[in-house]
Amino acid sequence: MNIKPSDVVLEIGSGDNPHPRSNVLVDKYIEGNLERDGNITINRPLIVADLQNLPFKDKSFDYVICRHVVEHLDDPEKGIKELTRVAKRGYIESPSLAGEIMFGWSFHRWVLSIENNKLIFTPKNWSNPLGGVFHDLLKTNLFFKLFYKIHRTLFYTKLEWHDQILFEIRKTSFADVKEEIYSSYKKRQKYEENHKSISNIIKAKEKTKRLAIQTTTLKKELKIPLRELLICPACQNNNMIIAENTCTCKKCQTAFRIYE
Repeated sequence: MNIKPSDVVLEIGSGDNPHPRSNVLVDKYIEGNLERDGNITINRPLIVADLQNLPFKDKSFDYVICRHVVEHLDDPEKGIKELTRVAKRGYIESPSLAGEIMFGWSFHRWVLSIENNKLIFTPKNWSNPLGGVFHDLLKTNLFFKLFYKIHRTLFYTKLEWHDQILFEIRKTSFADVKEEIYSSYKKRQKYEENHKSISNIIKAKEKTKRLAIQTTTLKKELKIPLRELLICPACQNNNMIIAENTCTCKKCQTAFRIYE
């Protein structure tokens, strides 16, 4: 990511593992971990908001990080337009077709690819036929984890953009198979119970690595005038009242949570 030391950085969908360089975080869900690996991390300012309706003024940020979010969107066009509205530059990362076929996140709506520097959204409507087995191997098998790390670029679509994002939303899907949303989770939970000791060792190593990265990478904290950047995501009014971690629009009374 081409992030400058002086850049004010927003991260959308920060979840349990926000990027060390992010200054402000956005997440739609701060409770429940069905679609992430752990509890939400709130170690810097966090706004509870939806990518499709961001409560920030135009070009509030120099850079926006958006990893593993756009494949969930109901309206990708609206989400992409919001990214380019609130930031000057940014980075998008999402599972590729190979990633979706191998790992099979049943709750993803789109498969992303890049053609001629254009981000392509293709509908995804198949289930995970392998029942999450590769997710389990990634957590419990060191050899498979090594394979994954060596070939990681095959499993993700990545785009760094400046000023605008060229994109296309296609109607034709890769397949037409009925979703089986929860079956893979049941098998995954049973498998993890049988391999808990190995899984915990790998998790501990990953946690140590993340802490080391945060210690060495996190830049000097910038003073972000966060309250001055906020607007109402519903009516775009900038007359907001903040009290007890809640930001409320004076005009239409739309409210969202904020953690400073």
